[in-house]
Amino acid sequence: MLGKVGKSRVGAKSAGKSSFADLVNYVAREADGKGREVDKEEMGVLNLNADVEDLELAIKQMDMAAAKTAKNGKFKGDPVYHLILSWQEGDKPTPKQVEESVKYTLKALGMEECQAVWAIHHDTDNDHVHIAVNRVHPEKGIVMGPPRRDYHVIDKTMRELELIHGFRRDNGPYVTLDTENGPQIVRMSRKERAEKGLLKHGDEIGPRTTPAAKAAERSQGAPSFQEWAQGEPANALRNALNHPDAIWHDLHDAVAPYGMVIQTKGIGMVVTTEFGNGCVLSCPISKLDRNFTN
Repeated sequence: MLGKVGKSRVGAKSAGKSSFADLVNYVAREADGKGREVDKEEMGVLNLNADVEDLELAIKQMDMAAAKTAKNGKFKGDPVYHLILSWQEGDKPTPKQVEESVKYTLKALGMEECQAVWAIHHDTDNDHVHIAVNRVHPEKGIVMGPPRRDYHVIDKTMRELELIHGFRRDNGPYVTLDTENGPQIVRMSRKERAEKGLLKHGDEIGPRTTPAAKAAERSQGAPSFQEWAQGEPANALRNALNHPDAIWHDLHDAVAPYGMVIQTKGIGMVVTTEFGNGCVLSCPISKLDRNFTN
């Protein structure tokens, strides 16, 4: 199993518009472009005085709970949390197993008392569940989560659910190893997983792009400056550094043909490029290669 946090909204937020409507309506329909509603037997709600037959009421209750913190000025962030749990191809979890997995994961995140709407989607080779969660507690009016580094909490929870329900095992920051004392869940770095052959084909082994760069890729439907810079520009910089007599001038010359400049920023370094309209894009030099110091 794999878990990740998705976009909190499918459409753009506008003044006076429901915070949860876009996501809940997305959750309730297969994402296959046909607008087919998910079978009600493969949906569920948590901590709501509504059921899957009345999602409009569920949305209204979630908005009302979130509005409590906005009125008292205690919370100005996004109350919407979009969680996605995915099973490996061939796994066919039952609605009961999915519901138990949803509850188990939310409890691990400290959000078991939060309002939520979930539904199973079958529009890919991997069955997966989308969960729309209200971060604001419906009665206490306080923000319940998620915790820092929620991705690591989610990933460890996936390993636990695999053992509980007998699902096929997957690998992330946490890996399940078979030992003399039974299966043990351990934390491994990407380097350790790569050395043991536990990274799946297509996983990033080089530097990862930042969340901001990933968001830019989603919004523009094209590679970000960061991802592009990790290609030929990064190779040119590596080749320059491989020369034992390389000096700073050689490094600047290596990236110049790509319209890039190396600059200092704070205690680190970045590469930048400037467009004709004055727009400047930058990327930490460490994102070009893990071995580049920053």
